[in-house]
Amino acid sequence: MHKKLSLTIIALCAMVLFGAGCGSDSEGGNGSPTAGDGNTSPTISGDLCTAFPSSWVADSSGKTIIKTAKSKIASVSDCQYFITETVGGGGKRIDLIHEHLDIEIQKKARDIAGSRWENGNGFALDAVLLYDSKDNLTDVDILLGPNQYLRINSLQGALTSEELIAFGKKVAEYIKSGKAHGAYKAGDEASQSSSQTGNADAKNAAQNFFDAIGNDPSAASALMEGNKANKDMWKMNFSAISSLTVKSLEPVFQSEWTSERETYKATLEVKTKGGDTYGWDDGSNTRWITMQKSGDEWLVGELANNP
Repeated sequence: MHKKLSLTIIALCAMVLFGAGCGSDSEGGNGSPTAGDGNTSPTISGDLCTAFPSSWVADSSGKTIIKTAKSKIASVSDCQYFITETVGGGGKRIDLIHEHLDIEIQKKARDIAGSRWENGNGFALDAVLLYDSKDNLTDVDILLGPNQYLRINSLQGALTSEELIAFGKKVAEYIKSGKAHGAYKAGDEASQSSSQTGNADAKNAAQNFFDAIGNDPSAASALMEGNKANKDMWKMNFSAISSLTVKSLEPVFQSEWTSERETYKATLEVKTKGGDTYGWDDGSNTRWITMQKSGDEWLVGELANNP
């Protein structure tokens, strides 16, 4: 049986070992768009690097793409387009990520974190623009169905907000034109069995929690179990993070799952504020998160940087 760390132990470990941490062209509105703007079957490929060739991304973004890469996590459908590259694999890049999550949950996470979202205007398909608490555009999501979308984000300032929106419009038009042929289409969830996705409510709650970390540490800590002192320690830990993007959430230790407890392995892309980082690294970070059901809610019961 794997060793689990409680919130209290991890938070105290964070304080001791790491100084305080462990290990647009848009219009406002909170409507609920339906995918496709009348197009009921927008399609993209399971292999995004094939569906969106680097030459097309370069022409559409106005940037020179020096290389492409994919996540090392097999369950993640993405393509990374590098504009610059630094030692260690960092640099400016554009990411396309095919997500199988409820967009309404993503919008609610922004509301909880005190940031905002907008419906995109002038896109060939319905789109949602997501902003952080400082009102910076972080993601453009092209809706492909009620439980899936293509997320476009810009890392390390690869695109300005205006450039990100303009590129997002070209991506939406490309999908609608039928040129991004592939395995997935709106409404097709058959490729994701329950053993791959886990409990949707628990997984969505975990996604909400990580989204909140990058926007509002107070909102993130409020989604955790524990007393006020415990939550305050985690708030301090999360305050080291400037931005956080979930690259994947994989169900793990499923033989130990119950109707009220599930564990996931999270691969995260993190940018810190510098100084005391409390165990967070710039770039890829891995965390194990256990979701605990409390009444009708799923809260974070454990968060660790090892299994």
